[in-house]
Amino acid sequence: MLAIRRTLYGMRKYSSTSGIYDIKSVLKNQSVKQKISVNGWVKGIRKQKELSFIDIDDGSSIQKLQIVVPTEKIPPGVGYHTSVSALGTLQASQHKGQSVELITEVIELIGGPQIENYPFKARKRHPQDYVRQFLHLRARTNTFSSTLRVRSQVCKFMKWFHFI
Repeated sequence: MLAIRRTLYGMRKYSSTSGIYDIKSVLKNQSVKQKISVNGWVKGIRKQKELSFIDIDDGSSIQKLQIVVPTEKIPPGVGYHTSVSALGTLQASQHKGQSVELITEVIELIGGPQIENYPFKARKRHPQDYVRQFLHLRARTNTFSSTLRVRSQVCKFMKWFHFI
């Protein structure tokens, strides 16, 4: 029986027995040479001639996991804030600022950003006045999602404290 949990945005995460991991546990354990599968939202994409580098985030951590995929294997429609599933081997990274990266064998597009002209851009801080114009999307910004994670932990603590 698989244990299913919900992330901040509602994407399903499965227990480690299914082989699908959340990014927080991948970055914490750093079990290199292990074949894993992760799901998440694209927070950055850098396409080069032979390889592409995609930063994904599932809401479980502030940090992102970099996946390395051959450019020709990227399905059409993968862009900023689309949801993807990636299967590959975790390896130690040679680059500064990250400890591991996922060398991807298979990447699958799960869903698009649901908006034709997505208002937020990768690696750019948007002023709060601009974010307020898109209230239904503000939880997808880094600032707001971090605030929601802190609020969730405070609520959990308050419920625990209340029942003592």
